[in-house]
Amino acid sequence: MRQVTYKELIQELNMDDVKHDPWGTALAWQFTVSDVLHFEREVSCPTHWEYTPSPIGFDTDNLDNLTGYYAIGHATSDSLLAFGELLHRFVRACEHAGKSY
Repeated sequence: MRQVTYKELIQELNMDDVKHDPWGTALAWQFTVSDVLHFEREVSCPTHWEYTPSPIGFDTDNLDNLTGYYAIGHATSDSLLAFGELLHRFVRACEHAGKSY
């Protein structure tokens, strides 16, 4: 199976609801990236992401965005770490701009 690139992850994010709900969409993607890294790859997320894994694990049955999960699941861990960092910065920028709720 072909690996999804960092650039393709960004393209998938842009096809989601990021224009209408930038903070909520980016935060949901960041949670999915963090969960995949932690539960499926056993890769630690950077501490400044302030990620805390769920005690009940990663619930793939209730994901809001299956296409995003598919893309995230087919990216390398290095791409996910870079994409997660981008998402982290974007979420913080939305918060500073008053776009969080």
